[in-house]
Amino acid sequence: MDLRKWVWSVCAVAGLVLTVTEHSQSEITWEVPRFDGWYNSLGNPRRGAVDSRLVRLVPAQYWDGVYQPVLEPLQPNPRRLSRLLAEGPSGLPSTRNQTVLFLFFGYHVAFEILDLRSSGCPPEFMNIQVPQGDPVFDPNATGKVQLPFRRGEWDEASGQSPSNPRTQVNSVTAWIDGSSIYGTSSSWSDLLRSFSGGRLTSGSEWNMPKQGGESSFMWSAPDPSTGEHGSQGLYELGNARANENMFTAAEGIIWFRYHNYVASKLHEEHPEWSDEELFQNARKTTVATFQNIALYEWLPGYLGNKTLPPYPGYQKFVDPGISPEFEAAAVRFSATMAPPGVYMRNRTCHFRNITNADGSTSPAIRLCNSFWKRQRINMKTAEDVDDLLMGMASQIAEREDNIVVEDLRDYMYGPLRFTRTDLVAMTIQRGRDFGLQSYTEIRKALDLPPVETFDEINPELNRTNPQMLQAIAELYNGDISKLELFPGGLLESLDGPGPVFSAIILDQFERIRNGDRFWFENKLNGLFTEEEIQEIRNVTYRDVLLAVTSADATDIQENVFFWKDGDPCPQPAQLEASMLCPCTNAN
Repeated sequence: MDLRKWVWSVCAVAGLVLTVTEHSQSEITWEVPRFDGWYNSLGNPRRGAVDSRLVRLVPAQYWDGVYQPVLEPLQPNPRRLSRLLAEGPSGLPSTRNQTVLFLFFGYHVAFEILDLRSSGCPPEFMNIQVPQGDPVFDPNATGKVQLPFRRGEWDEASGQSPSNPRTQVNSVTAWIDGSSIYGTSSSWSDLLRSFSGGRLTSGSEWNMPKQGGESSFMWSAPDPSTGEHGSQGLYELGNARANENMFTAAEGIIWFRYHNYVASKLHEEHPEWSDEELFQNARKTTVATFQNIALYEWLPGYLGNKTLPPYPGYQKFVDPGISPEFEAAAVRFSATMAPPGVYMRNRTCHFRNITNADGSTSPAIRLCNSFWKRQRINMKTAEDVDDLLMGMASQIAEREDNIVVEDLRDYMYGPLRFTRTDLVAMTIQRGRDFGLQSYTEIRKALDLPPVETFDEINPELNRTNPQMLQAIAELYNGDISKLELFPGGLLESLDGPGPVFSAIILDQFERIRNGDRFWFENKLNGLFTEEEIQEIRNVTYRDVLLAVTSADATDIQENVFFWKDGDPCPQPAQLEASMLCPCTNAN
C-alpha cells in the first residue's frame, strides 16, 4: 500500500475512534459531533471541517491560470470602482422593512460558516492604490497612499498548475454546527465551559460571558477609533471575531444565554444527569434551534421569501464546502443594509441617548466607532445588551441596493494596526485574490439568462441612475464580459439580492443542510425524535429573545426580522450619518 494512503487510513480510523470516545460517558447514547467538523462525512472525513478547501462553482480565473490575480490595468482600480458603485446617501429605509436585528443575525450566520480573513504564510500583499486626491484617504493629493491588502490563506497543495489552481481554505467549519457558540475545537469549548450544570462560564453577571481572559482563540484587533488593543474587555465566545463590533457581540451573547437557558431547563427535568450529559444535550438543542432559525426564518426573508426545496434527508455525497463565489461576493451583499448607527431602547419604548467617547451624546451608536471596542460606554451590563437588541428589533435597516454607508466604505477597520479601509474595495480585491470568474460567466454557469450590455443588468437602475452605469461601463472599457461578480451582483440589487447572488446563496445553504449528517431534521442520526424535531421547527428567534432577555411578549413584534405598522416601539427616525457623531481615527 502507498505510504501516504496508509498514513491517511490510520489517521482516519484514529479520528473516528476519537469521535466516538471523546465523550464516551455511558449516559450519552448518540454520536456527539466533533467541534472541528471532522467525520461529519464518514466517506470524506475532512469535508466541511476546519481548514477545508473552498468548493468552486466555476473554474478559477487567474492571470497565469495558476495563482496570479488579474489586476490593474487589466481591471479597474478597486477604490475608484467602489466610489462609483457604492457611494450614496444614508437614511434610505429597507424596501421590505427588514430590521437591523435581521442584518446582524445574518452576520452571525456568516461567522458561523466561514472565516477566510487569515493570510497566507508568508503573507502576500496585494495593496490597493488609492487614486490621487481621494477625499478620504489622500486629501493632500500625494498619490502615494495604499490600502493594505493581504491575500487569503490557501491550501499549500494547490496552486501548482492550471489543472490545480490556488484554492483557499476556510478557518472554521462549513457546517451550521454551533462553532460560533462553542468554538472549533474541544480545547476552545473547554475554555468556555463551567463544568457545572452543563453551562457555559458566566462573567460578572450570570447572563453575560466572561471578559478579558487570556484565550488564544479570540481575535484581538486594535480599535481603529482609539488605538486600544489587547484582550481586556473583550467577550470570550465561540466566534473568534465576535468582538468585531458591539452588535455581533450581542448576537453571540444571545446564544451563550440560550445554551445556559436550555441547560438549566434540562437540569430541572433531569437532576440526576451529569454535567457532560447536560452540556451535550443543551448543545445539540441549541445548535438545532440555530439551524432552524437560520434556514427557515432568516434565509427566506433575506432572499425575498425564496425558499429552499423541502428537506430530502441526509445526502452523504453532498459537499457543504463554502464556495468562493459565496464568500467573496454573494454574502457581502448584506453590507448594503448596514446603517450608520444603531438605536438602543428599553421595554417602555424609550430610545436612549448614546454617550460618545468625547462626552457628547447622539441618538444612536455610530457603526464606524464601534469596531473592536474594549471600553463599551453604552454596553456594560446585561440590561444594556437587552436594550441594544430591542433597539435593533425596532430599527429599519438601510435599503437593499448598491449603496454602502461611509462607515463601511470609508471607515471599515483595516488589516494593519489602526488603519481604516474601504470594505467595498477590499471585497472587489478579494474576488481577484480568489480568482473569481466574471459576472457574465457565472450567470451562464447558473443557467441564468444572458446579459449582453450594462443597461440590461438592472433596467430600473438604468432608468433612475444611467450616469452611474455608464461610468462603470467606461471603467471596464464597455466590455461587460470583464465585469466582476461583486460589482455585477450589486448592480442587480433592487429590493434584495438579485438573481446571481440569490442563486449562489441558495446553493450554499442547500448544500450545507443536505450534506450534514447531524442536521436536526435527519431522523437517522439519533439526535431527536419526530416530536422533538417538530418542537424545534416551531421555535422562532422571537422565542429565543423572550427566553433570554428582559423583553416580554408585548415589547417586541411577532417577527423580529421585520417591522410593520402597529408593531411596538417604532424608531424615532430613519438614521442618517449626519445625525450622529463623526467617525474618528486613532492618532
